[in-house]
Amino acid sequence: MGMQPYVRPPGRWAKRPKQDENIKPIIEALSLAVNSKDRLDSISNIVREFDHEDQVRHDCEIQQGAANALCQKLMIASSRISSIESYRNCEEDMVEIGKICQALRFVYRCSSVVKEESFRQIGRDLLPLLSSVVKKALSTVISGHTSSTVKDTTRRKRDDASRKYTNEDRSESPSESSDPLSTSDTVEKFASNRGRADAATYVLEGALGALRNLSSAPSAEDLMSKHAGFLDLLLKVVRYDMISTDAKANTLNVIVNLAHCYENKKVMIEHSDVLDMFVACAFDSDDLIRNAAACGLQNLTAHDKNILTMVKHVGLLQASVNLLHDSNNETREFAAGTLQNLSVAKKNAKYLACFNNGAIVKEVLNVIAKDGYPIPRNRSIWMLGNILCAETLFIINLDGILDVLAIAAAKDSLEDTRVQAALIFKSFIMLLIDKGVKKRGAHAPSQS
Repeated sequence: MGMQPYVRPPGRWAKRPKQDENIKPIIEALSLAVNSKDRLDSISNIVREFDHEDQVRHDCEIQQGAANALCQKLMIASSRISSIESYRNCEEDMVEIGKICQALRFVYRCSSVVKEESFRQIGRDLLPLLSSVVKKALSTVISGHTSSTVKDTTRRKRDDASRKYTNEDRSESPSESSDPLSTSDTVEKFASNRGRADAATYVLEGALGALRNLSSAPSAEDLMSKHAGFLDLLLKVVRYDMISTDAKANTLNVIVNLAHCYENKKVMIEHSDVLDMFVACAFDSDDLIRNAAACGLQNLTAHDKNILTMVKHVGLLQASVNLLHDSNNETREFAAGTLQNLSVAKKNAKYLACFNNGAIVKEVLNVIAKDGYPIPRNRSIWMLGNILCAETLFIINLDGILDVLAIAAAKDSLEDTRVQAALIFKSFIMLLIDKGVKKRGAHAPSQS
């Protein structure tokens, strides 16, 4: 039985004391703001107010009209920028758009029910707006990086060893103290090409964070799947080497959520760039990127026809084997789930067993024997059981396989794993007996 696809939940973020103030006045202030200073002040207040972890408060914010007001302001701000070239030259509007996108990213950390209701109301307007913002911001980022030789000292590092991030929408979006767009000399600060690239990165992170949080809503998943050019745009973001880890991880997770929809899986595999992209990202140095890639591969393999073609992809099996060693428990879980899904098709059994001289079976046995997290062990034992048949009986010759199964059957913490290990052990014995009977029958003297 294959694994169910995984939908990325909205993220975790830094804890903040719960506040009881009515947020309606700041939403009204945003709606009423007309001049540039008032708009920026009101949006800055909303960004600060909405950057919290209280789902109930986020629900209240949306129910009081926050998402609608932000969508309206984004529509107005975007209308002032007619082209990508003008986007690069409108620093003030870029600042405003960046703050609006960050506020949308935060407010859509709401409950799934409220998110769905909100998207049904404004999604058909909001999705094209956010897509346009991503397209223009990405072009500005690329332009800034290619036209400037000045070393970037402010941009976030791709691999920050001083802190660890969650697997979800991480709270790297700046607070008031760290917001690159919060100072009074914002426009002057981003007057250079490099400065505009930094401002556009902030815009890009906000827009993609909002899309990531929205993409778990069923109606958003459907609309994003049908939105012309949307997948190609996301792939373009991922391909650009200089993109921030935050933007890249959120982009990958939008694709992961789109791959949750069964109807999308086959289309995504036919779009060969998607599979190539996930496999490449599985080897990335950043754990957030590897985690998203592992999740995407598991989602894509939860499809009966995909598994027959994906198993032959150059690099996919090696990527999955590598991910079984990942330090992230969830990443190993997804990698084991990918192999389990691929093993559902009996046509794949011998190919999986023989891959790289039994490398997959050896790694799966290693997970069953040594992984400290129960889910990768459970998925690995299922994968092993799925590929076991007369054609793959040769795996019994691998060193220690029966010992691993015996210990798992007796001692694993999960009952399902213990049961499956015992069944596999029994299957080995039955297959060996059957093979012996057939062998004796073949050599038995014929009767006259």
